[in-house]
Amino acid sequence: KINVIHGDNAFDINDLHDDFRPVVFEICGNGQHVKIVERSIRTVKERVRCVASKLPYKRWTKLMTRRCVEGAVAALNDFTSKVSVSKTMSPATIVTGVGKPDKTYKKVPFGSYCIAYVGTSNDPMKPRGVPAIALNQKGGKSFHFMSLITGREIHTEIWKELVPDKDVIATVESLAA
Repeated sequence: KINVIHGDNAFDINDLHDDFRPVVFEICGNGQHVKIVERSIRTVKERVRCVASKLPYKRWTKLMTRRCVEGAVAALNDFTSKVSVSKTMSPATIVTGVGKPDKTYKKVPFGSYCIAYVGTSNDPMKPRGVPAIALNQKGGKSFHFMSLITGREIHTEIWKELVPDKDVIATVESLAA
């Protein structure tokens, strides 16, 4: 049950107020910020900065940035909090019905350099692995990766994590440029 909606003057409150009775609207004035939203944004930024500080890349692609933010938000929503609606169910469970994170599957940290195996072929001259950067879990055993050949997103359940060298770092940074 929604009791309060926080917002700013970017929308017409009178039209919404009639549709959402008896919900209370807490609207901040021009030039002010919605404190609860600003705190949430700051928390996500802190999580992304923590991930960024551990990676060797000076520049990221838009795809890497988007997936890192999505991963930070998903991680925050996977667990209950003191101020949550429920003390037993996470926000992700409440909204999507998905249970707690499954820790039985193999994981790879965001930004890791990997060889992602995206299909097999009987042609011995065709490569079976693609150099890639790990992004985040797609669901179940599958993960999102960014191909270092195309810069596009690929999905796979099979990969091998490797140590990035100067060439890998340079490739990521040139894709970001």
